[in-house]
Amino acid sequence: MTVARRVDSATVLDLHPHRLLLLVAAVLSAVLVQVMIPVAAHANALEIVLFAVALALVLLDSTGVGANLLTVVTALGWVWAGSRGVDGYTLIVATALLVNHGCLTLVAHGHPGSPVGRAVTALWGARISVVGVLTALTWCAALAWSTRHLPATGVFTVAALLLLAGVLLWVRRELTRPDGDG
Repeated sequence: MTVARRVDSATVLDLHPHRLLLLVAAVLSAVLVQVMIPVAAHANALEIVLFAVALALVLLDSTGVGANLLTVVTALGWVWAGSRGVDGYTLIVATALLVNHGCLTLVAHGHPGSPVGRAVTALWGARISVVGVLTALTWCAALAWSTRHLPATGVFTVAALLLLAGVLLWVRRELTRPDGDG
């Protein structure tokens, strides 16, 4: 006898506040990528429509199809835009995609109405941090190899990453703070 794992589907109204906060962070990171596309390259009308559909689906099914489509469309939007190569925008987008994936993974982990556990948050926080550091190091190596100097977007890149790190630390603090309902 095979036991099938039941996957819970939930709208944003069904989510615990921890999961809702993570979903907001995931959507904001996806929006950041969408804002970066016309700044760094050129926008694709089909991708904009798909992004809008994905956002609508996230409201209807925040732990399933909508969340997966949001991540895929966000990543493909950057690829379809035809980036100019190794620049500060690339690192911002890579970090935003990492945050998007990590947050949506935590939203989908466990029952939608329950809080996100501290152990799970710590585990995924460590994973995201390691991948983020490796991504930044890879970007630095690629930048050094391709241009031998920091582009003009370097200051903007550092500022955006510090802001993103601050938001992630705040989200982590909010998720690991003891509350009365968990």
